[in-house]
Amino acid sequence: MTTHKRRLLSSIVAVIVSLTILFPVFRFDTYAADVPRLDEIRVTLFIDSRGTVPAVTISASQTLSIGLRKADGIQNWITAPAGLPVRFAISDYALRVIDTADYQAAVAAYERVASLGEPALYAVPGSGRTSYQVRLGGYRSADEALAAKAKVPADIRTGMVGPDLTGPYFSSVGTYPSLDEAVNRQAALAQSGVTAYVAIQPNADGAIAYSLWIGEAASADSLEKAVSDAMAKQAGLSVQAVDLERPYLLKRTDAYLQGAGGNGIVRYQFNSRNQNVWLSTAEGDLKVAERFDRSYRGNIEVTAYNGKLAVINQLPFEQYLYSVIGSELSSAWPKEALKAQVVAARTFAIISGMKYKIAHISDTTFDQSYKGKGAEFPAGIEAVEATRSELLMDQAGLIVPSYSSNSGGMTADTSEAWKTPLAYMKSVTSPDEDAQKGKPIWYRIMLPDGSSGYISSDYAKLSDQKNEAGLPYIAVQGDNVNIRRAPFVDNATNAAVMQASYGQSFVTIGQEIESNAYNWIRGPYSADQLKSTINARSSKKVEGNLLSLEISERGPSDRVVAMKANGQELELPNPDTFRSALNGLPSTRFEVEETGRFTILGAAGVRREFPQASGPLSVISKQGSQQLGMNEFYLMSGAETVRAATIDPQFRFVGLGFGHGVGLSQYGAKALAEQGYDYQQILKYYYNGVSIVKG
Repeated sequence: MTTHKRRLLSSIVAVIVSLTILFPVFRFDTYAADVPRLDEIRVTLFIDSRGTVPAVTISASQTLSIGLRKADGIQNWITAPAGLPVRFAISDYALRVIDTADYQAAVAAYERVASLGEPALYAVPGSGRTSYQVRLGGYRSADEALAAKAKVPADIRTGMVGPDLTGPYFSSVGTYPSLDEAVNRQAALAQSGVTAYVAIQPNADGAIAYSLWIGEAASADSLEKAVSDAMAKQAGLSVQAVDLERPYLLKRTDAYLQGAGGNGIVRYQFNSRNQNVWLSTAEGDLKVAERFDRSYRGNIEVTAYNGKLAVINQLPFEQYLYSVIGSELSSAWPKEALKAQVVAARTFAIISGMKYKIAHISDTTFDQSYKGKGAEFPAGIEAVEATRSELLMDQAGLIVPSYSSNSGGMTADTSEAWKTPLAYMKSVTSPDEDAQKGKPIWYRIMLPDGSSGYISSDYAKLSDQKNEAGLPYIAVQGDNVNIRRAPFVDNATNAAVMQASYGQSFVTIGQEIESNAYNWIRGPYSADQLKSTINARSSKKVEGNLLSLEISERGPSDRVVAMKANGQELELPNPDTFRSALNGLPSTRFEVEETGRFTILGAAGVRREFPQASGPLSVISKQGSQQLGMNEFYLMSGAETVRAATIDPQFRFVGLGFGHGVGLSQYGAKALAEQGYDYQQILKYYYNGVSIVKG
């Protein structure tokens, strides 16, 4: 189940196709010839604007065909056996870091420079030995590659000879009708000290030929020198120019972590000049290792876009929805909720247009989640087929049907998220509480260092014992039990702060249900941590120390639309950006708890306001005076409620909902379906004045 939805509405609205036919409100099963249709969809798995990788590894459950997509059709060049992984990367400019016969030394160098660029470790046949080369690539020019040289530790490059730079300039030293002949000639040249690579491309009559290319130079001048050096080593070498505009596959051996014998993965580098490598299989699926080993229907295209690797899955549109429904919702959900989600997802994909120029949509929740064939389930496929071709429209045309995981009991008006009001997505109540069903209680406890943390009631039990202040103890019911700052398990964002052993006791100051898609707690965050994330997104920066955060305005659904830091209004692109500006909050329907804001009433009516007050704070008791340190301490009211406080400002957020909250709430749709709503009623509940039409 997807827990985070980011629908960038402004970028989508720009591509809406204007339709002239008006459809009556609340009419079911309207048929219209002019409704936009999509037979196949192109889904980007990697692209520069959404994150990419230096190389991608593809395998097929059946024979993998590798070729070229052109305007006039597909050319199949070569094949790879079923299950055999093959890597693809752009022929770019690179810095040669090390060249050694010692495989372990090459691996060590690779790992040391991996953060400086896009690393590769090649096994290169040489004169009587295999050489291992580590390179840093991903550079758009020779100058950019050379600039990286200063960042490489000098000791790695000790003993390096030859050019620092490599690039996409080659010359051919022979063409052969078979791969075996080319490889045999390659080995013979290696004995003479000439490094050549097998290049695959069609010849003049369209038949696939195998050439040997030398050079791999960063400029025409350096290529000329490389050719002269090769001719000096191999008498009678016949050299021909290479057309650098034509598509090709340059065969390499990617040896990283593949064994010192050099038995690595085949890696094909392709021309960055408008080449589209097309990968297909007659039956079965294609697997992408770098995309969580997911398998995909249809075909995969690997190309260069904005100088970076782009990987696109092209498949039949309705089959794409098989995976979207499985990636967004659970197979256990009611069929009417599944169908409502399908219609919304179908409309969203079509209205997105060719959003990424070479692809319609991404596979992430920046658009809508798509996790390949492994996410599919039978009930989801049935929901797609039961609503085939159905779309959502209002009187102006297709709508942009935003949706999120959970609206926290009330959906957002679009003005609360993106400042753009839309009549078909107004704030409505939503029955979202089911997300908290079955979640355990977490006890908030005092830790030995003075701070507080949470322990799950699955591993703790309330006891009858109480401390001097009347606060109860809990007893730990397991070994190595994790205690966390907030009441949920996520080792990346909410790592354990300590571990407790069976029988340990802690004073508890409260309890909360485990954070879920309906209600949640995040933090506490330090002032410095929040100042950094706020200033990264606000055009008006927080100056000095962050002392206070306050909500200055809320929208129709009680979501935060304006905030002040140190009394100064923050300026963000839109209200939904408060989520990322405050270190990744699940929604904007929240309250702020400032642990550093409190008032101390002293003798003779003296008041001290924190965090504005300066100087130390001490507690005076029968045992004497004790100065409070940097960690938390606890304040008890006359009603015997306890709150954690800190001398330094810290901030905790308590909220409702998961996602931007606009449009359909997935948990709300589930509840409505369980109440007897059909999918059309669910859609019309969340999208005002729409029709469901069939193209």
